[in-house]
Amino acid sequence: GKPFTERSHIPLIALVFGVTEVCGAVVFERLAEKVSNQTVAVVLYLLAIASFFLVFIMFPQEASHSDVTKDPSFVAPHQGVVLLIACLLAFSDAGFNIIAGTSLGLLFQADSDVGFMLFNAVMSLTTGAVFLVSSALSLYALLAVEVVLCTGATVSIVLGVFDVPRPGV
Repeated sequence: GKPFTERSHIPLIALVFGVTEVCGAVVFERLAEKVSNQTVAVVLYLLAIASFFLVFIMFPQEASHSDVTKDPSFVAPHQGVVLLIACLLAFSDAGFNIIAGTSLGLLFQADSDVGFMLFNAVMSLTTGAVFLVSSALSLYALLAVEVVLCTGATVSIVLGVFDVPRPGV
């Protein structure tokens, strides 16, 4: 495939990510009705880890610091694989958001506005923190943090930390 390293490709990647996340939300919402959150979480975890691995092998360690780096990557980025990474990340993000939304709705049944407000506040603060530290940390360090957080979320879901009995079930 052809190299895929120019900033002009970012809108295409964002478009693919957005469309895939919307489709993923529909898929995982329907899937969650048929199988347990634990099963869905394991599938999402595998998708996320696969995307982190592809980022690891395709982008150099110093990629988060500048556009051009002398640091080599293991494999040159190619359009199809970069778009695959966007799809894998979008599917896993959509699925984890469905599980989080379901859990919040059940945990905050009496006052769901508060639950979703807290969730969005934490998400915004986390995004801001990552934005601030991303220029100071290498891409590989950021990926390691992602793996730890994703693993923690998946283990929490599988162990039922956030399980709340559903009404009528």
